[in-house]
Amino acid sequence: MGVDYYAHSGIGFMVRKPKEHQDNEDFDFLEHLDEVLIDSGYGYFEIGEGAYTGEDNEIYVVLSDFRPVNNLAERAHNLKNFLIEHDLIDDADDYDLVGGLKVC
Repeated sequence: MGVDYYAHSGIGFMVRKPKEHQDNEDFDFLEHLDEVLIDSGYGYFEIGEGAYTGEDNEIYVVLSDFRPVNNLAERAHNLKNFLIEHDLIDDADDYDLVGGLKVC
């Protein structure tokens, strides 16, 4: 049995299920993210070892591209507003360089 590792990184936020769905085990969060992020210019990735442990992986929404770098802060601020609007982060959250490994 082999183990696959996928490295991911970006500038963005760790996201959570919207508050109205946090207790709903049938809610497909990744499907929801696909719908929310379509045509947004943002991407997401998972990190963690949930495939082995059964725990939930962490999910991050990030800027799709680092360029142009001269307005990264403005674009990250726009991402924050977008994620707040869709109830995926709290107002107190701040963007950061994020990343890690997804173990499959």
